[in-house]
Amino acid sequence: MLRPSLVTGLLAALLAVPASTAHAQETFSLDAVVVTTFETDDPGLRADADALRALLERRLATDHVVLPMAEVPPFRAYGADVYLQACPAGQYPDCAFVVGQRAQADWVIAGQLHAATGALVVTLSFIRVADALLLVQVDVPFGGADDTAVADQVGAMFDGLIAGEATTVDLRLDADRALAEDDVDPVTVEAAAAELEALESEQGEAERGARHRGRARRLTRADLARYEDSEATAPWVPLGMTEGAWLRFQHSGLSLPDWRYRQRGHFGELTLGASALTLQQGPWTQVYEGWYAIDGFDLQLADQYVMHDLAPGLLRSWELSLSGGVLPWLDVGVYGGPRVTTYRWRVQRVVEGDEPVIKEPADKAVTTWHVGGRLLFAPMPTFPARPTVTVGMHGWWGTRREDAVEVSEDLESLPRSFLLLLHLAPGMEVDLGRYVRLWARADVEVPVIRRVADPARLGGALLPTTPTPDATDESVSVGGSIGLTLRLRLRPKLRTWPGGPRVGTDGGARGLPSRNGAR
Repeated sequence: MLRPSLVTGLLAALLAVPASTAHAQETFSLDAVVVTTFETDDPGLRADADALRALLERRLATDHVVLPMAEVPPFRAYGADVYLQACPAGQYPDCAFVVGQRAQADWVIAGQLHAATGALVVTLSFIRVADALLLVQVDVPFGGADDTAVADQVGAMFDGLIAGEATTVDLRLDADRALAEDDVDPVTVEAAAAELEALESEQGEAERGARHRGRARRLTRADLARYEDSEATAPWVPLGMTEGAWLRFQHSGLSLPDWRYRQRGHFGELTLGASALTLQQGPWTQVYEGWYAIDGFDLQLADQYVMHDLAPGLLRSWELSLSGGVLPWLDVGVYGGPRVTTYRWRVQRVVEGDEPVIKEPADKAVTTWHVGGRLLFAPMPTFPARPTVTVGMHGWWGTRREDAVEVSEDLESLPRSFLLLLHLAPGMEVDLGRYVRLWARADVEVPVIRRVADPARLGGALLPTTPTPDATDESVSVGGSIGLTLRLRLRPKLRTWPGGPRVGTDGGARGLPSRNGAR
């Protein structure tokens, strides 16, 4: 069990870096840090603890990515603030480490504020999340909400840790020693939540919910040119990013966990999609012609001609799809659903010796079905809106005559039509948050296999004329679709994909230089 002050008296050595160097970092560090809710045994010190944490967040945000506690993914029944409030005595660093893991942060700075003789003292714990190490734990005097000097000193201390210039004492943390989510006492949770609610009502939520990404100005590629001829490791290298991707992250306004989530793109996602509507023009009118002739003497069926065909027409379609992301830019899935088409039919009776009166065909809407599989290519996963290309193949089954119209059983029955279509669809998708995606596409479907029964003629030659198949029935189908996709991340904390950067225990990318330039 870790004690709150395993390392004391180190302040003088660690603060050997002068306060005037507190803002001397030349570049903005991509190390993400969480300053957790500070622990205090005295409720009267809660306002001082929150004020100190706010000071540290503002100072650190000038050179680092600060992840606010308000954005740490909550536990099932309570938030990260409540979890820390309910943490048993002596386990606070372990609990803070668990919070850092949930935030997918690189570092955690945890604090425990207590009163000493004539002063306030905060015990600060500097935890490196990747390898679960408590590197430094030190007591620092705190002079109150206006004590910006302590924030500068702590900032210099943290900069020194990252640069490897500070003396450290490595103490292994263990998440198993921390308070388990299911072991939190409900009474303790309620008390902690009530305390936080009371504090927020007094102090407002500005300090608690603010995101500090503080940089004085917007970075440009010219600012990054300094790394071309320098031995210093560029800040995007340990993250496995390109220079352009790193700039987009800087300009995105997203927290690092949100950016990492977006960077994974489709990889590891299970998605359920639904089209709001698909409209197409193509070979979608099913044609049925049933002609028969009656013998003028005994009024018996003497001749018949039966034909199925596909003619140009409008298609209305809906579909459901289930896909899995195998790469950040590639989905593999299956889909299917109903397609409403037109069934055009005519049953023509001719009596031998009489002048035939030819009827006009009748139309009715019928429901058909399609099912298939496809690949979705979605490059540029870090962009909120991106182009897509869909390539797939699906089968479509037409309507049997018996399911559409009632005719004499003496007429020959033909098998229903079938098409196997190649589906090509350029489009666009837009992320509406983490769990919903809007998409639109232009659909082009090319018949690869067309199976339409040949006309059947039985009997004599009493029919004076018969219809013929439409010569344009093999036309390509074109149209458009719009819909929504529900996204479920199969492994929310996964940071790698096949062939992509792998995050090592030192927080750097394996196969890439670490911050000190070593491989």
